[in-house]
Order: sequence, then C-alpha cells, then structure tokens
Amino acid sequence: MFNKILNISLIFFFLFFAFNSLNASEIRGRISTKINKSWEKNLGDKFRENKKKIKVLGISRYGDGVLLRSKDKKIYVIYGKFKNYISSLDRLKRYRGQAIYDVSDKDLEKYKTRKYIDGDLIRMKGDNKIFLIQKGKLKHILNLEELRRNFRGEEIFNLSREELILYR
Repeated sequence: MFNKILNISLIFFFLFFAFNSLNASEIRGRISTKINKSWEKNLGDKFRENKKKIKVLGISRYGDGVLLRSKDKKIYVIYGKFKNYISSLDRLKRYRGQAIYDVSDKDLEKYKTRKYIDGDLIRMKGDNKIFLIQKGKLKHILNLEELRRNFRGEEIFNLSREELILYR
C-alpha cells in the first residue's frame, strides 16, 4: 500500500515539476506550453546567425516520374539518369494530374536523352522479343496472348541494339 502511494506521489511530483518548468497550464482539458519570451529571442538570434552560414546547393537529381519543362517549353519525364521527351498530348495524358516543374537547360543537361517512355512497346530490329518500358526498365512480354490482351492496337517501336541497351 505504501509503495503505491509512494509511486503515485513520485509520478505527481515528476509531472508537476516537468510541466511547471515549461510554464505549462491546463486549459479546457488540454495541456499547452507557453514559450518564455527570452528563449524565443535567444533562439531567434541563433537562427539568424546560422541562416547566414546556410548555403542551398540545389537539387542534384529529380525522382523517377517527375515532369520537367525546359526553357523552350519541351516537357520531359525523368527516370534515373535519363530524360524522355514527351512528344505528344497522348503521351502527356499518361501523367495527368502531375505537376510540371520549370527548370533551366543546365539542369536538364545532367540527364541523357531517351526517345521512348513508360508504356511504350519496343523490340530490337530482327528479334521477336517484345518489351514494355516500365519505370524506365524493360519488362519482357512473354507471349502473344499477353500482348493481345493488354496491348491491342499499341505501336511497337523497332530499335537498334545500341538504343535498346539504354533501357537495360
């Protein structure tokens, strides 16, 4: 019994001390803290001092699937180290609802250009294997049934070996 009272007293003391040191008060069942004005002033001074030392270096890479617009108003989609030019409104519709960010040509120069984008079907000239570009990588279409069921009427682009290597 004595231990329970002692534990409750210690908990009450701890809570009282912790809240009192933060200038806390109970208002309508909620606990709010009031920041001491001298703390606010000191933190503000330190923040202003450190702000002078902060240098923003910019974004080094954009994430996969981000849409970027160049100065000449061309829109590209980014996947890894590559940019794909979106040449038509039909292709742009695949990214409906996404934000398009205006960037400098210097930012776009960081990425190699690919001609084909996600959702395109490609194959190497002289080969029957057909691939779907998915998240910038190749996914092999295993058989004609899968091709007919999922990609009926889609154009298949023939690429040279060198072009196909860009997607592997």
